[in-house]
Amino acid sequence: MFETLYFHIGGLKTGTTTIQATLAEGADHLAANGVHYVARPLPILASVAAHPTHALRRLAKARTPSRHRAFLARSMASLRAAADSKAQPLGVLSSEEVLFLPAEDIARLADMLQSLAAEVRGVYYARHPLGRIPSMMAQNIKLGLARSSDPLEHYVEGIEAELRPFIDAFGSDAFQVRPFDPSGWPKQCPVADFLTAIGRPELHDGLAVQRRNDRLSAAAAEIAEAALAAGHKVQRNEVFKSFLTQIDGPAFALPAERLQGVREAMDADLAYLDREFGVRPPPPVDGPVPDRAAAFSDGALVSIWRAHMALAQEAEALRGAKEAAERQAEMLRKKLVARRRRRRRQSVE
Repeated sequence: MFETLYFHIGGLKTGTTTIQATLAEGADHLAANGVHYVARPLPILASVAAHPTHALRRLAKARTPSRHRAFLARSMASLRAAADSKAQPLGVLSSEEVLFLPAEDIARLADMLQSLAAEVRGVYYARHPLGRIPSMMAQNIKLGLARSSDPLEHYVEGIEAELRPFIDAFGSDAFQVRPFDPSGWPKQCPVADFLTAIGRPELHDGLAVQRRNDRLSAAAAEIAEAALAAGHKVQRNEVFKSFLTQIDGPAFALPAERLQGVREAMDADLAYLDREFGVRPPPPVDGPVPDRAAAFSDGALVSIWRAHMALAQEAEALRGAKEAAERQAEMLRKKLVARRRRRRRQSVE
């Protein structure tokens, strides 16, 4: 068994992807220092879900039911082997997807993890709603899933409702709730703070931090919304999303008057964190904006979008031409090799 298994569950927009990418990239460094990082947590979650292919659809894609079950069984066997080997006494499993599982699945997950370790400890980062709500909306705008005019109610997490199934399953003493506070983190880095949370801060110096989910500027958000309004599907357009993150300027924010509409829910979250965990996440430095003036005219937005699409099409054409040239070069190479072989055979004869 692991001596301690740390279970990191987010929350949303608190640097989770950066932590996961960095630990996955540095898994060998962690293993050499007694830490087993579970690089693929989804099959572990799916193995305890009542309806795994429904709850975690990405795992079921392109797999038959039998192959899916075999994949989950192999993943669980690998985790159990790591726990039993005793080579790494400390285990780390990190996943935000668990936040979307029902309470019954979370209870089964707790039983499974507790069978693998002498002690299971949870880690959850709480971000001030004034920072979390605009950040979540910006992410959805970048993915083509939302507009800045959408209602804010479903962006208010309800932290008590979110944490309650975990507290019930693991116990309140097992969960460590930490404030999302970049200015107060060691090295101002989420990875350094997480390693501090699990008692291994010295491991940070051997890791290369993998920054993920760059912030979205207000100008980039307007361009993304213009693309969505024009009917373009941007969710799977990685070139366009990369283009958006390169647009500089003030970060996307929401007017203070809009946030006032969900003030009661925000205050309830903050009061719960303070009352139950003594945690007071600091508000963002910039805070909400008094008004959200347009960075571009409608005509400018359309022209920027068209220019980007023209560049993307040109880049795609160049990629196609390069691949065709590489195929042609490979065919010529094979013909040349075949010709040389024929000549050698003829000379021997």
